[in-house]
Amino acid sequence: MEQKQEFVSLLSSDHFTMSELCKTFGISRKTGRKWGDRYTVHGLAGLVPQSRAPKSVTCRTDDAVERLIVAESAFIQPANEESQQSRACGADITNGFPCIFILSWSPG
Repeated sequence: MEQKQEFVSLLSSDHFTMSELCKTFGISRKTGRKWGDRYTVHGLAGLVPQSRAPKSVTCRTDDAVERLIVAESAFIQPANEESQQSRACGADITNGFPCIFILSWSPG
């Protein structure tokens, strides 16, 4: 944060160009503009690091649906040894969940 404060202080002094300051501080001009704009709009509070996490998750599963899935998964029983691998139909059952795989394939 001290680096940002020093940067915007020098930037607002009008003694240096944006390019000179960015080169001196080892930052891109895009970052320099971002710091300068945040300082102009919000003052020192705009220089505080901001979270990069999204403000909302639009594709999140509803809590009620999530609880239902967890509750239902408790009732799924693992397959017995005989049906663990059914090579005739190409199905592999692991932990009660079927996973289909291809045994062999040739273009024909």
